[in-house]
Amino acid sequence: MMVLAAGGLAAFAGLFFLRRRLLASRKVTSSVTWDCGYTAPKARMQYTASSFVQPIVDEGAWILQTHRTAKPPQGYFPKEAELATYTDDTFTEKLFRPLFAGVAWLFGKLQWMQHGRISLYILYIAIALLALLFWYGGLR
Repeated sequence: MMVLAAGGLAAFAGLFFLRRRLLASRKVTSSVTWDCGYTAPKARMQYTASSFVQPIVDEGAWILQTHRTAKPPQGYFPKEAELATYTDDTFTEKLFRPLFAGVAWLFGKLQWMQHGRISLYILYIAIALLALLFWYGGLR
């Protein structure tokens, strides 16, 4: 394992120095990667996670119920346009939140069992263990 790690480190160091030597005689500059035809791209114009999952969201629109607000561009050289989408977390709102609210309500009803006495808690555990033994047929 140590030989493999040392080999990987040596390969990384070799590639690093090879790259450095190849670029030593060249001028390295930075520019925009992709401007989508815009003359002055801004950070607000970049693709987001919503852009990448839009085809999937459109197929599941009947269950996801995505909210969309749009202000389409007007004219040949529009100054502004806007598109915003928001999808509610369906599982949280429709499944988990009601489920946990029901469990909290149930435990609220069982709160009378909490007295703060250790002896009663041990009795509850003993009763639960006996009930499990009878349930699974251990004491038949």
